[in-house]
Amino acid sequence: MGLDVREALNKDISVITTLLTESQHKLVEHHNWVKAGFNSLPRSVFYVAENDGEVLGFTFWTFKNGFQRDARVELEMLAVSNPSAQDNICTLQLLLEKSYGALKSKLKVMGSHLDELWVTCPISDQTLIIIEQNLGLSQVEHLTSANGHPSTHIFRKL
Repeated sequence: MGLDVREALNKDISVITTLLTESQHKLVEHHNWVKAGFNSLPRSVFYVAENDGEVLGFTFWTFKNGFQRDARVELEMLAVSNPSAQDNICTLQLLLEKSYGALKSKLKVMGSHLDELWVTCPISDQTLIIIEQNLGLSQVEHLTSANGHPSTHIFRKL
C-alpha cells in the first residue's frame, strides 16, 4: 500500500502530538494545543499522511479571515517523522501537495479561493522549495522574528 493523505480523526491526536513534540521543542502543552485545533473545526483542519496505517506526518491549516471569497489560509503546523531522511522528504512533498489540494477543494465548495498562504510554523529551505515549485505559489514577503519565534512566509498564487 502507498502513501495516503486524509483528514485527521480524533484517533490521530496522540501521534500528531508526538510528531509535534519531536519537531517543535519550544511549544508547550502539545496535546492540549492539538486538541484545541481539533475543536476548532471547520475553521481549521488537520491532514495526516499514512503508510500501511502508520501516520508519518501531518499538516494543520487554519482559515485566518473568516470564510471569505478571497481566503487567507495559514499553515500553522507541519511535521513529518525523521524529516531529513530521503523517504520522508518525499512524504513531506506528497503531504503538502495532497493536503493543499484537499484544502483548495474545501475552499471551492465554500465558494472561495486561496488569496494568501501564511506559513507560520518552522520550515526548512527544502519545504520552501516544495511550496513554491509544487504548490504553484510564490513567496511575496518574509517576516522575521526577533524573539526566537518562527519566521512568517507569505505566499500568493503565481
